[in-house]
Amino acid sequence: MLNSFMINLVNRFAELALAPVYFSDMLWIILPLISAMILIDIYFGRYKFEELGWNTAYGNSLVLIFVSFDLMRFLYNNDLITPITFQSAIVFGLIIVGLFLVISTFFHVFTKEVTFNLETVTPINISSYVVVVLVYSKVPLDVYTVISGISLAVLIYLIIKLIWFLMPENFDA
Repeated sequence: MLNSFMINLVNRFAELALAPVYFSDMLWIILPLISAMILIDIYFGRYKFEELGWNTAYGNSLVLIFVSFDLMRFLYNNDLITPITFQSAIVFGLIIVGLFLVISTFFHVFTKEVTFNLETVTPINISSYVVVVLVYSKVPLDVYTVISGISLAVLIYLIIKLIWFLMPENFDA
Protein backbone atom coordinates (compact mmCIF):
# COMPACT_ATOMS: atom_id res chain seq x y z
CA MET A 1 0.00 0.00 0.00
CA LEU A 2 2.70 2.50 1.01
CA ASN A 3 4.88 1.39 -1.89
CA SER A 4 2.04 2.01 -4.35
CA PHE A 5 1.37 5.41 -2.80
CA MET A 6 5.03 6.43 -3.12
CA ILE A 7 5.21 5.25 -6.74
CA ASN A 8 2.09 7.28 -7.61
CA LEU A 9 3.51 10.27 -5.75
CA VAL A 10 6.84 10.14 -7.58
CA ASN A 11 5.06 9.72 -10.91
CA ARG A 12 2.83 12.73 -10.23
CA PHE A 13 5.83 14.82 -9.11
CA ALA A 14 7.58 13.97 -12.38
CA GLU A 15 4.38 14.77 -14.29
CA LEU A 16 4.20 18.23 -12.69
CA ALA A 17 7.90 18.98 -13.03
CA LEU A 18 8.20 17.77 -16.62
CA ALA A 19 4.86 19.04 -17.94
CA PRO A 20 6.46 21.88 -19.96
CA VAL A 21 8.53 19.27 -21.83
CA TYR A 22 5.43 17.37 -22.92
CA PHE A 23 3.08 20.35 -23.38
CA SER A 24 5.29 22.90 -25.10
CA ASP A 25 2.44 25.40 -25.55
CA MET A 26 2.75 26.26 -21.88
CA LEU A 27 6.37 27.35 -22.30
CA TRP A 28 5.21 30.81 -23.40
CA ILE A 29 3.82 31.46 -19.94
CA ILE A 30 6.11 29.18 -17.89
CA LEU A 31 9.45 30.53 -19.13
CA PRO A 32 8.76 34.13 -18.09
CA LEU A 33 7.51 32.93 -14.68
CA ILE A 34 10.57 30.78 -14.03
CA SER A 35 13.00 33.35 -15.46
CA ALA A 36 11.56 36.15 -13.35
CA MET A 37 11.56 34.00 -10.23
CA ILE A 38 15.19 32.95 -10.68
CA LEU A 39 16.46 36.42 -11.57
CA ILE A 40 14.58 38.14 -8.74
CA ASP A 41 15.71 35.51 -6.24
CA ILE A 42 19.31 35.93 -7.40
CA TYR A 43 18.92 39.67 -6.88
CA PHE A 44 17.56 39.27 -3.34
CA GLY A 45 20.27 36.69 -2.65
CA ARG A 46 22.89 39.31 -3.40
CA TYR A 47 21.11 42.21 -1.73
CA LYS A 48 19.88 40.42 1.39
CA PHE A 49 19.01 43.59 3.28
CA GLU A 50 16.64 44.99 0.67
CA GLU A 51 12.98 44.67 1.39
CA LEU A 52 10.04 44.06 -0.85
CA GLY A 53 7.95 47.22 -1.30
CA TRP A 54 4.20 47.66 -1.62
CA ASN A 55 4.61 48.46 -5.31
CA THR A 56 6.54 45.21 -5.90
CA ALA A 57 3.96 43.17 -4.00
CA TYR A 58 1.27 44.84 -6.10
CA GLY A 59 3.14 43.98 -9.29
CA ASN A 60 3.62 40.39 -8.14
CA SER A 61 -0.12 40.03 -7.51
CA LEU A 62 -0.79 41.29 -11.05
CA VAL A 63 1.17 38.29 -12.33
CA LEU A 64 -1.76 36.09 -11.29
CA ILE A 65 -4.08 38.19 -13.45
CA PHE A 66 -1.71 38.00 -16.45
CA VAL A 67 -1.35 34.23 -16.06
CA SER A 68 -5.14 34.00 -15.84
CA PHE A 69 -5.45 35.83 -19.19
CA ASP A 70 -3.17 33.27 -20.83
CA LEU A 71 -5.12 30.43 -19.26
CA MET A 72 -8.43 31.93 -20.40
CA ARG A 73 -7.00 32.11 -23.94
CA PHE A 74 -6.01 28.45 -23.71
CA LEU A 75 -9.46 27.46 -22.42
CA TYR A 76 -11.21 29.49 -25.12
CA ASN A 77 -9.06 28.07 -27.92
CA ASN A 78 -9.69 24.52 -26.71
CA ASP A 79 -13.44 24.92 -26.01
CA LEU A 80 -12.94 24.27 -22.29
CA ILE A 81 -14.74 27.30 -20.86
CA THR A 82 -18.28 25.95 -21.06
CA PRO A 83 -19.64 23.85 -19.64
CA ILE A 84 -17.73 24.50 -16.45
CA THR A 85 -14.76 22.15 -16.40
CA PHE A 86 -12.14 21.49 -13.76
CA GLN A 87 -9.71 23.59 -15.77
CA SER A 88 -12.07 26.55 -16.08
CA ALA A 89 -12.95 26.33 -12.38
CA ILE A 90 -9.32 26.61 -11.27
CA VAL A 91 -8.70 29.45 -13.73
CA PHE A 92 -11.68 31.34 -12.33
CA GLY A 93 -10.32 30.57 -8.86
CA LEU A 94 -6.94 32.03 -9.86
CA ILE A 95 -8.66 35.14 -11.19
CA ILE A 96 -10.52 35.57 -7.89
CA VAL A 97 -7.35 35.10 -5.85
CA GLY A 98 -5.48 37.49 -8.15
CA LEU A 99 -8.18 40.17 -7.90
CA PHE A 100 -8.34 39.73 -4.12
CA LEU A 101 -4.58 40.20 -3.80
CA VAL A 102 -4.50 43.14 -6.22
CA ILE A 103 -7.33 44.95 -4.40
CA SER A 104 -6.10 44.13 -0.89
CA THR A 105 -2.57 45.25 -1.76
CA PHE A 106 -3.77 48.40 -3.50
CA PHE A 107 -5.68 49.43 -0.37
CA HIS A 108 -3.06 48.06 2.07
CA VAL A 109 -5.73 45.92 3.75
CA PHE A 110 -3.25 43.65 5.51
CA THR A 111 -0.03 44.45 7.36
CA LYS A 112 3.07 44.66 5.25
CA GLU A 113 4.42 41.48 6.89
CA VAL A 114 1.38 39.47 5.80
CA THR A 115 1.26 41.05 2.34
CA PHE A 116 4.98 40.75 1.65
CA ASN A 117 5.07 37.09 2.73
CA LEU A 118 2.11 36.23 0.49
CA GLU A 119 3.21 38.22 -2.50
CA THR A 120 6.88 37.56 -2.96
CA VAL A 121 7.77 36.30 -6.40
CA THR A 122 8.33 32.70 -5.30
CA PRO A 123 4.86 31.77 -3.93
CA ILE A 124 3.12 33.73 -6.69
CA ASN A 125 5.13 32.12 -9.49
CA ILE A 126 5.06 28.60 -8.03
CA SER A 127 1.27 28.82 -7.59
CA SER A 128 0.99 30.09 -11.14
CA TYR A 129 3.19 27.27 -12.41
CA VAL A 130 1.08 24.60 -10.73
CA VAL A 131 -2.18 26.06 -12.06
CA VAL A 132 -0.73 26.36 -15.58
CA VAL A 133 0.37 22.72 -15.46
CA LEU A 134 -3.05 21.61 -14.17
CA VAL A 135 -4.82 23.46 -16.97
CA TYR A 136 -2.54 22.68 -19.91
CA SER A 137 -1.75 19.07 -19.05
CA LYS A 138 -5.09 18.12 -17.47
CA VAL A 139 -3.36 16.53 -14.47
CA PRO A 140 -6.12 15.61 -12.01
CA LEU A 141 -6.31 17.46 -8.74
CA ASP A 142 -5.99 14.74 -6.12
CA VAL A 143 -3.89 13.94 -3.06
CA TYR A 144 -0.91 13.04 -5.26
CA THR A 145 -1.09 16.37 -7.07
CA VAL A 146 -1.40 18.36 -3.85
CA ILE A 147 1.53 16.60 -2.16
CA SER A 148 3.61 16.74 -5.34
CA GLY A 149 2.82 20.45 -5.81
CA ILE A 150 3.88 21.19 -2.24
CA SER A 151 7.00 19.05 -2.71
CA LEU A 152 7.84 20.90 -5.91
CA ALA A 153 7.42 24.23 -4.09
CA VAL A 154 9.69 23.04 -1.27
CA LEU A 155 12.28 21.83 -3.77
CA ILE A 156 12.24 25.19 -5.57
CA TYR A 157 12.51 26.97 -2.21
CA LEU A 158 15.56 24.85 -1.29
CA ILE A 159 17.16 25.56 -4.67
CA ILE A 160 16.60 29.28 -4.12
CA LYS A 161 18.15 29.05 -0.65
CA LEU A 162 21.15 27.25 -2.19
CA ILE A 163 21.50 30.03 -4.76
CA TRP A 164 21.35 32.58 -1.93
CA PHE A 165 24.01 30.64 -0.01
CA LEU A 166 26.32 30.56 -3.04
CA MET A 167 25.63 34.17 -4.07
CA PRO A 168 28.23 36.65 -2.84
CA GLU A 169 26.57 39.37 -0.77
CA ASN A 170 26.81 43.04 -1.54
CA PHE A 171 27.58 44.78 1.73
CA ASP A 172 27.24 48.29 0.23
CA ALA A 173 23.45 48.10 0.05
